[in-house]
Amino acid sequence: MKLGFASFGVQLGENTRIDLSTYAADVPIVDVRVNGCSMTLTLRGDVVDDTGLALAHQLRDAVNGFVAECERLHAEQGDRAASSESAAA
Repeated sequence: MKLGFASFGVQLGENTRIDLSTYAADVPIVDVRVNGCSMTLTLRGDVVDDTGLALAHQLRDAVNGFVAECERLHAEQGDRAASSESAAA
């Protein structure tokens, strides 16, 4: 039998809500809600083993990279807008 494949895309916008739920004795859950659809990220099972911790680190690294790229683009777009406003004045 071959491995399964799945693909799921979400475009975040004004109607997006992202929450983190933590518990004293259970694994954390990240919940992403967009326009009535909800996607949760959590570890399988109730124990955080070495693999689960490695996956959490990969998720952190990906999110940190996403934030850094958004900040870079935001700054560039702000600089372009300021330049356009100065040229128009």
